[in-house]
Amino acid sequence: KLFSFFLPFIFLNARSPTVGQDLTYWCKYPNGANIKKFICKGEDPSVCQRLVSTAQRNMNIGRFSIRDNRMKANITVTIRNMRLDDTGTYWCGAESTDPGRNHQFFHKHLITVGKVSNSILCHQSCLLPPHCRL
Repeated sequence: KLFSFFLPFIFLNARSPTVGQDLTYWCKYPNGANIKKFICKGEDPSVCQRLVSTAQRNMNIGRFSIRDNRMKANITVTIRNMRLDDTGTYWCGAESTDPGRNHQFFHKHLITVGKVSNSILCHQSCLLPPHCRL
């Protein structure tokens, strides 16, 4: 499921992956291809926990990765092996080059991770557990 809304200067997306899936999404950013971009998690973007940044030498940190496509002016974010505790609000942002200004945020992602149902597990399994009914 994907829903998109435009709020003044911020795009809002809602996604609902299931546990174990990889989730990839992109964030289009405004002018400033040389500015460092980042992803953070938390309700309040001013104090959210930074997960990965284009400023880092390794843009794969744990299960999180970020790729900057300057030609398309967007970053691609991947979260591998989604977990229930990945549910939350994620922000795509750019570091301000002016020390007196706050970072700029241009995408907000609401991610709700769901459990995999037994029926899905049963259909994907070669050997059906006793509790599966087809």
